[in-house]
Amino acid sequence: MPTKSFTKQEDNSLLKKIGDVFSNNIDSLRPFDALFRYFRDSEYFKVRSLIYDLSVLFNSIDQNYNAPRFNIHDGIFENLHKTHFFAFVSFIDELIANNTKFQYILTLNDHDYFDEIKDFRLNKIIANTIIQLTPSKPLLGRDF
Repeated sequence: MPTKSFTKQEDNSLLKKIGDVFSNNIDSLRPFDALFRYFRDSEYFKVRSLIYDLSVLFNSIDQNYNAPRFNIHDGIFENLHKTHFFAFVSFIDELIANNTKFQYILTLNDHDYFDEIKDFRLNKIIANTIIQLTPSKPLLGRDF
């Protein structure tokens, strides 16, 4: 049954839908299918969630809606390429420089790339850490 969206089912896949349009040479479309599978199965959806959540937050702030001025992300940067994280930090720095009032709560695991930029760990991570949890220092002082 044709739909406007695509699924993983062979008869309703993105490749099949594109193939219906370009039915004369389906083999040349296989790289497109691989590209869309990569986006579906990779960090693309985490980045999309991050951008969406931040867009909603800062739009509500810009429009002065009576809405929360904070966002919480748990592990949103795990398994993402470090460039996404550093771009995010630059974006937040711009907002702070423009005196945008908001709170962003983030859980973050330690990564080696925090040390790639001089004093980044000290000035960005440690300076803005509210609480550091470890196996010996769990949330609320107990294991769950």
